[in-house]
Amino acid sequence: MVLSALAVLVSSAGNAFAGQALTSSWLHENTKDDPEADEYRVTYTVDLKQEITEAMSLQEAFRYNRNWGEQEDTEGFDPSLRFAIQNDIFLFDLFGSVSEQRSSIATDRSRRSWESTWASNWQDRFWPKLRASYGRDFSSDSETPHLQDTDDTRESVGVDWDFELFKTHYNFNRTQQNDNVTFGETTATNHFARLDSSGRFFDNRLSLGFSQQFSTSQTESSTAVAGGLALIKQGIGQVLVGKDDTPLISDSGELSTNALMSDSDVEVVSGVYTDGFDNPPLNIAFRVDLREVNRIFLYTEKNIGQVTASSFTMDLYGSTNGTDYQRIEQNIVPSKLVTYDSAKKRFEIETSNVTFRWLKLVVTSSPVQRVDFTEIETYSQVASSEDFVTRKDKTLSNISDLNVGYKLSQALGMTYNLSLENGNYASEIDYSRQNQIGEMRWAPWEYFSSAFGVSENMEKIEGLPETLNRAYSLRLNSLPVPSVDINLGLSKTERYEEKQLLSTSYVTGLYTSAALYPDLDANLDLTTGRTEYEQTSTLTSIYGSRYENSGTTTTDYGSRLTLTARLVPRLTADLITDYQKIQGAVGTELLDNKLTLNWRVSDILSVLTAVGKKWENWQSAGEDGLFQTTVAPTENTQFSFSYYVVNDDNDLSRYALSGSWAIGPHLTLQGNVFYVEREQESFVFGAQGAETDWQIRTQLIARF
Repeated sequence: MVLSALAVLVSSAGNAFAGQALTSSWLHENTKDDPEADEYRVTYTVDLKQEITEAMSLQEAFRYNRNWGEQEDTEGFDPSLRFAIQNDIFLFDLFGSVSEQRSSIATDRSRRSWESTWASNWQDRFWPKLRASYGRDFSSDSETPHLQDTDDTRESVGVDWDFELFKTHYNFNRTQQNDNVTFGETTATNHFARLDSSGRFFDNRLSLGFSQQFSTSQTESSTAVAGGLALIKQGIGQVLVGKDDTPLISDSGELSTNALMSDSDVEVVSGVYTDGFDNPPLNIAFRVDLREVNRIFLYTEKNIGQVTASSFTMDLYGSTNGTDYQRIEQNIVPSKLVTYDSAKKRFEIETSNVTFRWLKLVVTSSPVQRVDFTEIETYSQVASSEDFVTRKDKTLSNISDLNVGYKLSQALGMTYNLSLENGNYASEIDYSRQNQIGEMRWAPWEYFSSAFGVSENMEKIEGLPETLNRAYSLRLNSLPVPSVDINLGLSKTERYEEKQLLSTSYVTGLYTSAALYPDLDANLDLTTGRTEYEQTSTLTSIYGSRYENSGTTTTDYGSRLTLTARLVPRLTADLITDYQKIQGAVGTELLDNKLTLNWRVSDILSVLTAVGKKWENWQSAGEDGLFQTTVAPTENTQFSFSYYVVNDDNDLSRYALSGSWAIGPHLTLQGNVFYVEREQESFVFGAQGAETDWQIRTQLIARF
């Protein structure tokens, strides 16, 4: 009945849109230690849209893909349908999709899902904005009996209400997951509420802001026991990803959030990958909030095979604050505690029971072929004599935030922020945090400004020492002439643990930028710092374990000079020089220089060259170089060559050659050659040895 009605509506639709695309490709790949492989792909897509009325629309889509490979043939069908209504009162969306994936060597998979969403669309300011959604998801395989058979239910409701003086927000969602093979069940319920209020008074001289946020999450799970063991999934609160060569310290901004790595979808790529270019190494940090973890699963987009998987080396780190890490396991991949499951396309990492707020995998070495990651999961394997292990976890968070700003005069103003947070983790550990910061700003003249600030951050976590950091800062900024900008910064930072002073740090910095000539810009940063340690056991260094606990004071001096020059209209040069001197239990001097030349010879040829040199205590500590050129001799062809070399404790040479030829409007030929040679430690003999890795890829793509 419903389908008949939709058919009538479609046939009477006034506006209809359609699009289709056909893509086919041939890929030839030759990789070291792997046999030559050919792969053929065909993808066909159809998209249809009908404007049934001014307020109603219907969209249909169909995706078909077929792959023929040396080891596996796959085929997929993905139809979907969307029906939408939009008027002045509400928005309604109904979406359904089916996915059928077939494989010549693995079990076939089937997935069906649908979801309906309703949201208010009235524009009255003082009326609440409402929303609600409900959806189901069913997944199974073709085995008899099933090896995978799950069904999920998702539901949520929410409301936003603007009362002019304050705004309210509330959201509720619940997800129920049923495993029909093991009869396991997981139900997660979340509540989130927030109240915001802000205003300006006394001719905008006084600003006040306040917010109160409350959130709670409860998870009830029943996990089947097999062979006396149960694998209990531990939730991940956040995933941070990035390239970082100082894994013991993760400063703010070095790693970025990646929600796709923890969205429970092991098929969709997350943008996180390795390609043999591991300097700096890939860091994957994930917050587990002191849950006990002894299993980590890292999923890949494709089955990479045992040979490629064994080419990875990874270290495991842990942290209680997300900034200072300690290495738990070195070379955890490869090891006898790690396997690669080709059927489930994942690394299965076994470790001892660890309890940290943050865990981090650091990929120190990877194969030259690109490997995309899709998901990371953490588990706790426990022994039980029962048929099921039942767990009930509850988290609670309460955050209060107060903001005050007052402009005493046109040149003088102050701000203050206070944030209070308390709650508990799913591991039933209570915590509380208090952060406050105040700042006074004074700008008496157009070319001079200053700011003085005080901040304090306190954290209490049950079972861990109470920590407190207090900082004082003074910043002066001056523009003596339009082409020169000078900043002077002074700061003092105190670190406490259990109300005992651990260390006091003093930092002074002078930062200058100037346009020396129309084609020459310069930046000069000069810094000096001193850290006094009250206890020798707290003496640490960002340069590793070479510093023993035998000193109480460290002093460092640093400078950075950056020059950017446009030598000719098409040639730009950048020079960066870093110098650092550290005095403490052991004195160290570091010098790092890097010169980059970017030359656009013509519209069809460009060249990039970069060289770097490092010294430590005036002894060579390594050098690196990069040469890259790109040429486009015609509108339809482009070629690129690059060579990157590193000479340090782990020597590395990497060659890459790529080309693209648009043979016609529908046909493109692409080719890539990679070759890597590096010094690699043998985990069997414990000695350094040269290792080579290479790959050749040729791809012919047809699009219609």
